Amino acid sequence: MTEIKKPIPPFMFRLRPEYRRLLDQTSDLERRSRASILEDLIKKNLPQRIKDGGEELQTAQSDKA
Repeated sequence: MTEIKKPIPPFMFRLRPEYRRLLDQTSDLERRSRASILEDLIKKNLPQRIKDGGEELQTAQSDKA
């Protein structure tokens, strides 16, 4: 049985012109879409930032106790 994939809703945000140029250059060099590049960057970087932020929050709370 094949799994039905749900469509991914579009997501928009602003980029500074210099970051847009960098993203466009990277897209051309790697022959990948801008969306694919951004998705990979998010997957690689945000989980670690959340993990680090969670540890900082726990440390701050334990210091207050």
